[in-house]
Amino acid sequence: MVRNELSKVPSEVSYENKLRRIESYLVDIIIDLKKQQDTLDRIEQVISNIIRGKKKLSISKIAEKSRIRKTIYNHP
Repeated sequence: MVRNELSKVPSEVSYENKLRRIESYLVDIIIDLKKQQDTLDRIEQVISNIIRGKKKLSISKIAEKSRIRKTIYNHP
């Protein structure tokens, strides 16, 4: 919606500047959400493997396999 609105606004208008900042913030949020989703997907895969009984892992090993900080389970 922001990009659509930007295409309608003439250049060098303060409204355009505000829209560009909003667009930048939204892009950053989307990138961060994608990274979080990737982490959650890796964790879910590890948990699925544990449930299926492939390997019995400690919390430390789960963190290592899902490539998250080993200390994350110490900080809820």
